Order: sequence, then structure tokens, then C-alpha cells
Amino acid sequence: MNKKLFTYIFVLILVGLTAFIFIKKSKKTTLESESGDFKYNDTAAITKIFIAEKNGATATLERKDKGNWTINGQFAVRKNNVNLLLYTLKQIAVKFPAGEKLQPTIIQSIATVGKKIEFYSGNERVKVWYLGATTPDYTGTYMVLADPDTDEKYEQTYVTYIPGFEGFLNSRFFTNVNEWKDPAVLRTTPPEIKSVTVEHTGLPDSSFNINVLGANKFALTDLNNKTLPNADTFAIKQYLSYCTFLEVDDYLTGQSDREIDSVKKSMPFTTITIKLKNGTEQKMKLFSKTPPPDAVDATLGVKLLKDANHAYMLFNKDQDFALVQYLMFGKLIQSRQYFLKTGFVKK
Repeated sequence: MNKKLFTYIFVLILVGLTAFIFIKKSKKTTLESESGDFKYNDTAAITKIFIAEKNGATATLERKDKGNWTINGQFAVRKNNVNLLLYTLKQIAVKFPAGEKLQPTIIQSIATVGKKIEFYSGNERVKVWYLGATTPDYTGTYMVLADPDTDEKYEQTYVTYIPGFEGFLNSRFFTNVNEWKDPAVLRTTPPEIKSVTVEHTGLPDSSFNINVLGANKFALTDLNNKTLPNADTFAIKQYLSYCTFLEVDDYLTGQSDREIDSVKKSMPFTTITIKLKNGTEQKMKLFSKTPPPDAVDATLGVKLLKDANHAYMLFNKDQDFALVQYLMFGKLIQSRQYFLKTGFVKK
């Protein structure tokens, strides 16, 4: 083989080797870039979020008309909670890629306490996250990304965070339906109300019914539909305004313990039924809640027999059970005397 031919072959080999190294390096760089691409900017296009936990629990959040979201196709969702997930998707950043020593720790945390999060735009799955535990300093979250087409996890793991936020991310993603459900019991306006009935158990002389007959025209009756004279129109209008925005403090639906099970078998102390002109009806049964063991009346200094701040409530055709505040529902627990003209301004 002559020297010229040898040189030519050597150059070809060198060029081929250089090209191979370049392509391999370029491919590796692309894969590394994709493996850390947790962010998705077009959150307005997200239509579904799927959350799965290691215990088998799952939650599917879906965007419906007018930007409303539902949980598992059944209940309206707290909008603030969904907005927080979308904000996280848009703002998430890599704090640093995990080194060889940290990689096994992250992989183990994802395998034991991890959560899988899938984001969809229409029918297309655009992001797949695997969340692990929180970093020891509570400022980051162990995560790994998966290919949305194949579901195959990338090898590189990361510590992620939200710039400007001191905390961790995995607590934002949960499957408990009660925590997702919209707290609204009723949202309406006074003109939409047809009637309100308040029945105090064992106290028929305090119970009443309000029928809305027209603008500034009402009928106040007892539970036998006997008209009560001298009804204060202003007091009735004020009372109806209290009925327009009602929310629970915490859903307890599906939970079971000695007190809750006992309460459900007992009689409510007050039942409030609000009927709307469109045919909607909301019946709310209120039950006393046991106070904390050390609860004492601040004025009398005696031990409280019932919680002064919260009550239990059964509603939505007895399908939902929740904790509510007297601060909101206490205004509805009135006697018929509240509506009789006295000359005093109602509060």
C-alpha cells in the first residue's frame, strides 16, 4: 500500500470517528436537555391532569366548559388548587441534576413514596412527571421525567423547585377527593330564591317558612303555612342575603370515626331548606359538634357542652357530610322572632 493511499484511508477513518463522536455527543446533549424539561408554558391548553399515588389512589382532573374543572368526572373542583398545579407546571425549574451518589436515593424515593403526574392537552399527553421525596433542607423535590409517548423514564434525575418559593412541590399533588371538591354549598342571588324553611327540632314555635312572592313581597308563615303577622320586610331581605353564599369548612364525606358515625344517627338540631325558582333545592341538616376537652365558656368559665365555632352538616341529598362554621351558618339559625317588627336594626 503506497503512502498516499494510507494517508487517504487514515483521513477517512479520522473523519468518520470525529463524526461518530460528534453525533453521539449531540444526541446525548439532546437527551440530557429533554430529561430536564419539566416545564410547559402553554398551561391554558392543559385539559386534563392525572395523579397516581403508590397506594393505588388516583385522581383525574378535567377542564370542562367555561374553564371549570371536575374531579373524577363527578364534582366541581376548588379552582385555586387547580391553578396552583398549572402555575407549578409553568414555573418549575431544575435546581441541579443529581450526581451519581444522589441518584440511587432519588430513584428509591420515587419507587417508595413517589407520585406519577400526567398532563394532557386535548388527547395528547404532553408531560409525565415522577415526584419523589423532599430534599433534607425542604427546599427542593426529587423528580424524574418520562417520555410522554413511551412512558419510559429518563435516566437522569433532578432536584426541582419553584424560583422565589421556599418549599417543596409534592404536597400540591394529591388524590383525596374531599380536598379537591369545591366548598360551595350554595351560590345564588336573592331574586333566584323561591323559599327558605327553617325547622328547629322540638321547637315548632321558633321554626318558620319564607315564601318569596315578588320583588319586596314576602310571606312569613309557620310550618303549617299559617301567616305570621307584622313581618319585617327589611329583616327578611337581609336574611335572604345570608343564604346566597354558603361554603363548608372541610368535607368529611366518607370518613368514619365514633363521633361522626354517632352524629349521622342522631337528630339534627336545625334543618334549613332553600328552594330556588329554577327547581334546585338544598336541604342542610345541622348537628352539634363535641368541643375540645379543655374548651371553656369565656364569660361563664364553665366547660362547653358543644363546639362554639363549628357544627357538622349533612347536605346534597344526604350524600355529603362536612364541618361548617357558625360564623357563616349561624346567621341562618334564627327563630321567627327575628322577623317581627321591633324598631331595632337587625345585625
